[in-house]
Amino acid sequence: MINWFKRTFEQSSDLNRATAEEILRCDGFQEASSEDAQFIFDSILSEISNGHFSSNYLLPLAQRGLIHQIETSIQSRHSITHRGKCESIIYIFLSGNCPIGFSWVVETEKTGERELYMLAVSPNHRNKGIGKALILHTIAQFPSKTKFFARLYFSSLIMLRTLRAMGFKRGIKQGKKTVWLSYVSD
Repeated sequence: MINWFKRTFEQSSDLNRATAEEILRCDGFQEASSEDAQFIFDSILSEISNGHFSSNYLLPLAQRGLIHQIETSIQSRHSITHRGKCESIIYIFLSGNCPIGFSWVVETEKTGERELYMLAVSPNHRNKGIGKALILHTIAQFPSKTKFFARLYFSSLIMLRTLRAMGFKRGIKQGKKTVWLSYVSD
């Protein structure tokens, strides 16, 4: 139990640079388009059962709000959240012409700070480094010294380990059901 805790919460290192293999793997990394909206929505809904996203998205009203957030993020690079209107951008990873992963970043209430809001990789494309490559390429889209944070449900252990290995540190602020991590880009 103690070893599990140490592996999960106490790892830390500097953000690893993308390897040549990861860069090649991200040839399909681009800003999401309207054609990707259904994939993003379906990916979020499918991961709720694994405890990775809020179960509130199972409610029809919340789904309509989520669809609106996805669409406005893609069309205008803004989204309405509980904090009001904020910058929001979704990146997609394609294999050929098929979307297999996405990352979604929103600006927080602190100007210039970003939240890795959501990220998912299709189940049959996992364990290939695509999630890590998505994170690396997403962070690279922003100026150096940008502060990022991520909120993860406790069941998101693989993402937690990935972010910790990339240099994200556990934050002071913690939720009842979530772990908060932060990172300042090079």
